[in-house]
Amino acid sequence: MRNIFISSTIPFILFNISYSILLHSSGSKDLINRATIYYINPSWKTLNGNSERKIAEVKRFKSEKDGLKLIIHGYVAHKDHIATSPIKNAYMSAGFDNILVADWRDASSLDYLNSRSFVERIGQRLAKLLSTFIRVNNVPLQKVHIIGHSLGAHVAGVIGRYFNGSIGRITGLDPALPLFTLKSKDGLRSKDAQFVDVIHSDASILGDFTPRGHIDFYPNSGSAPQPGCESLDLITGSACSHYRAPLFFAESIQLPYNQPSVLCKLTSIVRGKVRKCLENTKSAHIAYLGELVDKRRRGYYYLKTNDMAPFGLGRNSKNFVESFQNSTI
Repeated sequence: MRNIFISSTIPFILFNISYSILLHSSGSKDLINRATIYYINPSWKTLNGNSERKIAEVKRFKSEKDGLKLIIHGYVAHKDHIATSPIKNAYMSAGFDNILVADWRDASSLDYLNSRSFVERIGQRLAKLLSTFIRVNNVPLQKVHIIGHSLGAHVAGVIGRYFNGSIGRITGLDPALPLFTLKSKDGLRSKDAQFVDVIHSDASILGDFTPRGHIDFYPNSGSAPQPGCESLDLITGSACSHYRAPLFFAESIQLPYNQPSVLCKLTSIVRGKVRKCLENTKSAHIAYLGELVDKRRRGYYYLKTNDMAPFGLGRNSKNFVESFQNSTI
């Protein structure tokens, strides 16, 4: 028992030491102030070769019916990282005009203990930048949608709390697990926005299995290895499965009804006993993962996916119907 106690508490002791030393050091303020947000406008590229500007430099902005999207990367990443760039590209391809992309690469590229310790202050920094932008441009808070991956999901939660939960929507993409619990003050929670949806794809390794939204989706039970990641997870330390959540979400922007999911008890998902859930395909028990999720839905939803894109089985797909009818789980 003593060895278990020591092994389980050492990471938290190291975290507290690390937090105290770096977060309050002279260099920490500089790391935080480097975090910024870019506004993406595809039309600019044809004029000056650059399609993005820091939001402080944007003088004219049209608040369209689509509202405002803010994408936040996770650990050891940046605004053009492979994990989140598919989301930006999907929105651009779908004709969304108002896309913001956060970049906090300097703080996210430290050792994990230190990067995790910066979540609260990075969230506060980005929230202040966003607040100025939406105030100057008269953007209604309910029109703001923040999408965060990994540590970025928790940063999104901090931003949501800055606005007292008035942000319209937060989407958490496989929120980071290490050094987070439900009691973590800087962890994503359902009250951080008017609507919070979460996609779990690498539960209990890099990502968190714990429900954190009004609705939580568990593709393939939400755990590693995700289909198609069996070999890559061994090489990448489960990163393939961790990056699946952003890919599932990106696909939903182009194919909004391609990933139907069924309401299920969390205990059934945990145990992999989802047959009864799959047999209940009434429309009242179906929700579509991603961009056009029904915000009236609540609870835990299970779905199967393909091992490569397109990942969704499709609402009219023969494979989707057969997966529900013939499941042996």
